[in-house]
Amino acid sequence: MPPPVACSNSRQRALDERQSAERARVQARAHRAMTLLLATAAAGLLIAGAADGDAPMVYAAPVLVAVLTVHWLMPLWVAGLMAQDDPAEDDGLAT
Repeated sequence: MPPPVACSNSRQRALDERQSAERARVQARAHRAMTLLLATAAAGLLIAGAADGDAPMVYAAPVLVAVLTVHWLMPLWVAGLMAQDDPAEDDGLAT
């Protein structure tokens, strides 16, 4: 019996070369977007805490929940935005 394979490895094997490259591009863009979002969230917490005189801990929990949710969904959103339609098949309309 073959050893168990991690889920991502079995998915990777099922993809062809084009799909694998597209998956890598989507993951890279999602990673860049999340890096910007995390930097913006951290800066926003620090600015809000400094402006109100409160510690950033007041805002940390809601921002953390929002950022983690976006982190979970970002690859799906990026994949949906980058998805291209399949080329239309020629039904013999050209004469």
